[in-house]
Amino acid sequence: MQQYVNKFFIAMNEDKSEVIINFAQNVPTIPESATVSPDEFEVQVIPVAGLVMTGEFAENLAKSLSNLLTKE
Repeated sequence: MQQYVNKFFIAMNEDKSEVIINFAQNVPTIPESATVSPDEFEVQVIPVAGLVMTGEFAENLAKSLSNLLTKE
């Protein structure tokens, strides 16, 4: 199953042997009152998925993404 995300958080332990990536979605909260401009909407962060991987796997993922995004 695929889910849309537009935010992520990354953390790793001190020796970089494990990496955590949490994906989320920023969703504007549309108020009932139509007097609020879209710039003033509150944004709710909804967790979508969390991944825990080895540092080596995270490095391979980063390289794969970089290669994919730089290909013409």
